[in-house]
Amino acid sequence: VLALANFASGATLTLHLLNESTHPHARCNDGTMSGYYFHAGSSTSTWIIQQQGGGWCFDERSCKDRLNSPDLVSSKEWKEQVTISDGVFNSSDPRLRNANMVYVQYCTSDAYIGNTSETSFGFQFRGRAVVDAVFSSLIRTHGLGSTPDTTIIYSGCSAGARGVLFNTNHVATAFFSQNPNISFYGALLDSAFWIDLTPITPSLISFADEAKHVYALMNVETTADPACLASFPGEGWQCIFGQYAVPHVRTPYLLHAYSYDAYQLSGDLGIPFGSKLQTPAQLAYSSGFHNATAATARADVQPSSLQRGLLPACYSHCATEDARWWQVRVQAGAGLVSLDDAVSSWYRGTGAVPYLYQDSCTGFNCGRGCPK
Repeated sequence: VLALANFASGATLTLHLLNESTHPHARCNDGTMSGYYFHAGSSTSTWIIQQQGGGWCFDERSCKDRLNSPDLVSSKEWKEQVTISDGVFNSSDPRLRNANMVYVQYCTSDAYIGNTSETSFGFQFRGRAVVDAVFSSLIRTHGLGSTPDTTIIYSGCSAGARGVLFNTNHVATAFFSQNPNISFYGALLDSAFWIDLTPITPSLISFADEAKHVYALMNVETTADPACLASFPGEGWQCIFGQYAVPHVRTPYLLHAYSYDAYQLSGDLGIPFGSKLQTPAQLAYSSGFHNATAATARADVQPSSLQRGLLPACYSHCATEDARWWQVRVQAGAGLVSLDDAVSSWYRGTGAVPYLYQDSCTGFNCGRGCPK
């Protein structure tokens, strides 16, 4: 991987497990307490809150498969400290590079939206309680929102970004709507934009079917956005599915979506994540996927200074936690825009119209800076 600019030596974040007496439901799948990592920055009024990704599960088998990755279901073996030196925590923007940094470790397998006690197979899904507890703890313990001109970027990668997508309206209303210190609060949605397509082989479970199972299994009816639910009577699962959920986001957001997203495309093709496409049928499917992603983004994102989109034509997934933050760039007029550039101009309210940038190149994985 090409290591581009490294503007800092790396921030060390320290683990804070959530208090059991204060937040009794903020638990991992196995019942251990969830938590987050924190680093106090010199830019005290700026906050980056990044949710870790890691997929989700949707039935007993897929959930028990996650036991092979213990940190995704339990906090028992979490490290006391982590060092992060790439992506959103190492922006070229000095204000972001020196921000208060929060990394929410993922252990609920529900894209941060579940609300169930123990299931018949021993898992509990408490993603919404974890999100509430993290923001409550940051406010109470670290002073989030206590400083004038506070900027908050609520961000995530993959399942972490889907958790941001599903929770951003709730977080804004529950924690910040009455706080005059907040000058900017926005959602950075990195690789959360699922498209409702039939897989290449009908026997493969579709991403829409996964969402339907999650909606029922994890009691999402009690946590999904009420206005979104009202728009999809009897089909509430659509409120936890990217293309249907994005139009219901009422906070500022920046959508970062690869038009050949490797996670969904691999799943729809029935191949291991990120595997090379081998057959004409796979390449033809990927072309249709690319066109559908671009068309749906154009329909969903209403470009403005507060709602923006960046669609690289890459076969990739996520950019907020590695060098793709700078490496992947999209043509924007006569120049090129990276996610680093786009985020800085978005929260500052600058940048050029139309605010929705997508590659116009032709061919699979054709964008500039795409991993090859």
